[in-house]
Amino acid sequence: MGDFTEDSDGLVWRSVAVARGHSDEELRRAVRAGHLHRIWPGAYVLTAHRHPRDDLAHLRLTAAARSCDGIMPVSHVSAALLHNLPLLKPSHEKVHFTNGRASGGRIESRRHIHAGLLLPRDVTAVNGIAVTTIERTAVDTAQTGTFEQGLAVFDSALRLGADRDLMTSMVAGRRGRQRIAHARLALTSADRLSETVGESWSRAQMIACPDIPRPRLQHVFYSADGRFIARVDFDWDGRLVGEFDGLVKYGGGLMKAGQTPNDVVIAEKIREDRLRQMGIEIVRWTWADLVNGNLPTILRRAMVRTGIM
Repeated sequence: MGDFTEDSDGLVWRSVAVARGHSDEELRRAVRAGHLHRIWPGAYVLTAHRHPRDDLAHLRLTAAARSCDGIMPVSHVSAALLHNLPLLKPSHEKVHFTNGRASGGRIESRRHIHAGLLLPRDVTAVNGIAVTTIERTAVDTAQTGTFEQGLAVFDSALRLGADRDLMTSMVAGRRGRQRIAHARLALTSADRLSETVGESWSRAQMIACPDIPRPRLQHVFYSADGRFIARVDFDWDGRLVGEFDGLVKYGGGLMKAGQTPNDVVIAEKIREDRLRQMGIEIVRWTWADLVNGNLPTILRRAMVRTGIM
């Protein structure tokens, strides 16, 4: 089996392979043998690299964008992937583009072409690929998703420095359009202090329950003599602290050099003990609790115990 040359994006293009003497039959044999994986018509990746799923999705939309005829920018959830904009339960089954016109949108087997006018301020470039800006991407994605997904994308956009006023102007300009009301509510509720998609989804479930008070985000606690104790995901009046998936947050990629998972668990226990010594109750929940809709019940029970409700 011959060697195939990757480009700077990590893609193997049929046109380049053929120009270098490879035949289509060689490419097909390489795919059947598991040496190449076809991710887009005329574009492959080398399987030896063992690309994670998110990397494959990124390579797939890169291939789609580079082989796209015309100047349609990548948009919606696909643009979010290029901007490294974390989303709640995105689907990358199709690559999304916006055509720059008021009509003419269509859904194809591999692409979703959205109709939509584009101003110069709405388009930028990422690694040489035309893509909607973070602000336009967030608004488009919020409008086509649920309230929870909208809150997550707006939180993510604000963390990356998106202009809230510009996004507010974009949303206002879509008055009367389908599903814009929950996008407007999501933007109003968005907060750059929400650090993860899980925290955003947690807040969305809190917002859906009017009886649950709004928490402070990323509040910092200090001891009586001014020593730092902890920075927490959610806090209610210094009486109740809420942590989303804390053992994941304080473990994994956030471990310091030389630490083991056991070190992280011990450090987290010490942290929680110090908070409890200050008279603060701590409640935790996981991704599974969010999926199953358990968070409101978890919080109500904790708030009854602490006298908040």
